[in-house]
Amino acid sequence: MVYVIRHGRTTVTGVFVGSTDVELSSESIGVSELVVSRILTSPLRRARRTAELLFPGRELEVVPEWAERDLGEWELKTWEEIVAEYPAAEADWFGVRPPGGEVWGDFVERVVAGWRRVALGEGCAIVAHAGVNAVLRQMLVGGEWVDMKQDYLEVISIAI
Repeated sequence: MVYVIRHGRTTVTGVFVGSTDVELSSESIGVSELVVSRILTSPLRRARRTAELLFPGRELEVVPEWAERDLGEWELKTWEEIVAEYPAAEADWFGVRPPGGEVWGDFVERVVAGWRRVALGEGCAIVAHAGVNAVLRQMLVGGEWVDMKQDYLEVISIAI
């Protein structure tokens, strides 16, 4: 089983936070009861700190490829601001490259490359981001990225 966990709530709300390295809004995250052999995390502070709080004293493996998508000029903007400036984003979020940011297809390739590099096995926890976790879930079980909804600290169990 692989457990895909989204990081805790951040200090920044109401806007898109991709590769911007923001802090958690609270340190009051309880210890996880998941039994895992490995804990892998994004390099961004919000994911790393969540992993430290969920699995205190455990070794964390940082997977650089699992940083959230770089949204370029869309970083820290509301949906309304993005659509007002870049109307094509509303019709095709995954097909439009944020100015100065990462193409969705390149992001997907980066996340998948991270998966292949770490050679995961049974009993792993991955603490990352909504976008990263959507790609991992789609890669492992199928479905559409747009259908992937994951709340803060939500655990998705995937049999591999």
